[in-house]
Amino acid sequence: MVKTTAAVALVVASMAVAAVSADPATNGNCVSGRFNFSNIAPRVFYNKDASRKNPPFPEADRSLYDFTLDNGAENAKFDSNGMTITLTKQIINGSNYAYGAQLSTNFYVNYGKITVSLSAPAEPGIVTTFYTMSAVKDEIDMEIVGKETTTIQSNVFYRGIPEFGVHMQRLTIPNSGAVNGMHQYTIDWNRNRLIWLIDGVPLRTLYKNQSVSLMNTTKDPWYPTTPSIIQMTCWDGGDVTSSPGTSTWAGGPPSWSVPNYQAVFQYLDIQCYDDNDNPVDVWPPNSAPTGTASGPQSTGTSAPGSKSGAPKLLQGSIAGAALLLGTLVFTWLL
Repeated sequence: MVKTTAAVALVVASMAVAAVSADPATNGNCVSGRFNFSNIAPRVFYNKDASRKNPPFPEADRSLYDFTLDNGAENAKFDSNGMTITLTKQIINGSNYAYGAQLSTNFYVNYGKITVSLSAPAEPGIVTTFYTMSAVKDEIDMEIVGKETTTIQSNVFYRGIPEFGVHMQRLTIPNSGAVNGMHQYTIDWNRNRLIWLIDGVPLRTLYKNQSVSLMNTTKDPWYPTTPSIIQMTCWDGGDVTSSPGTSTWAGGPPSWSVPNYQAVFQYLDIQCYDDNDNPVDVWPPNSAPTGTASGPQSTGTSAPGSKSGAPKLLQGSIAGAALLLGTLVFTWLL
C-alpha cells in the first residue's frame, strides 16, 4: 500500500512538472526567422468571439497557427503589401468612431531581437503600435501616435504596474523620416539590457541594473523578464469611447479629412536568444511547433541544438524527463 501510494504521488508530481514546463507563457516557445505578412493568412487564427478581445485562445492550436487576429478581423487584409489595417469612419451616437484591429503571435519570446516593418497614418488620434506583452503584463512598447509625425514613443512596463509616462522616451526617426513612411522598428531585448532601434539605428538603451522606479514597491528592477507575445495594432485613440486622458494623449479625434486611414505591416522578424543571450533558431530547445508548414518563411542562422544552446538543454527537456519518470514509476509498480 505504501509503495502504491508513493508511486501514485510521484506520477502525479511528474505530470504536474510536465504541464508547467510545457507552458509557453512560463518558458517561451520562440522560433527565429521572418514572417512575411503577405502570405501568413493560412496561419492566422481569426477570433470571432467579440467577448474575447485578447489571447490566448485555447482553440488556436500552435501547430496550425502562427498568429491570432484578436479583434477587428473585418478591418485587416492580407495581400501582396502585407497586412493592412483600415480604419473607416462610422457614426455612433452622433459621434465619429472607427474600429481597428490587433494581430498577435501565437508563441512567446523570452528575450530576442524583434523587428516589425510598418508604415503608420500621420493623423492625430490614430495610434499604431508594436509591443511585447507577457502573461503577467511585462511590456515593451514602440507606439506611433499620429499627432507626432517624426517621432515615436518608447516605453517599458513591469508586471502591469501603472507608470504614468515616467519611463516613456520619444525617439526621432533617423534621416528626417516620418511615421507614414515604411520603417523598421526593433526591440532588442536580452537579460541585461534593452535597445530600441529604428531603421537599424540604436536610439535608446535601458540597462536592467540601472532601471528602477518609485512605482515598483517590490524594489525589483523595472525590467521585463517573462516570455511575451508580440502584438501589432492600429486603433482610433481619439474616439468617443476613449477616456479624456487617452484622447488627449492620442491627439484625437481624427479630422477624417480622408475616407479612411491605413497602417501597413510588411513583416515580423525574430531572432531568439538562449539563456546566455546567444542567437539560436529555437528557444527553449525542442519547443518548435510540430505541424506542417509551420513557422516563418525564412529561418535564423543558429541551428537548433547548437553549441550556444547546449548548456540549457535540460531546461528544454524537463517535460520529457518528467514523463519518463512517470513511466519508470509505473514500471516499478508492475
